[in-house]
Amino acid sequence: MYWITQSGGSTIITYSIEMDSGFGFVEVANQQLTSSSVIISTNIVSGSYLNFRYRCSNVQGWSEYSPSNIIVAATVPDAPT
Repeated sequence: MYWITQSGGSTIITYSIEMDSGFGFVEVANQQLTSSSVIISTNIVSGSYLNFRYRCSNVQGWSEYSPSNIIVAATVPDAPT
C-alpha cells in the first residue's frame, strides 16, 4: 500500500473498482469502506478471464490506480455427495 504511506497513513474512506470491459475500464463499484467484498452483477460467464483494478481515497484525495489483476470467474461448486 505505497499510496497510504505517501499520504501520511490516513484512513481509507472510499474505494473504486473498475473492470476491463474489452473497450477500456468501467467502474463497477464505488462505495464507502464498510465491507471488504463486492458483488458484481454483470453478465459474467464461468471460466472467463476478468481484468480488474482499484483505487482508494482518504482525506488527502484519490490514489493512483493499482496495477490490474486478472482473475478467472468461477461458480460455487455443488456439495459433495
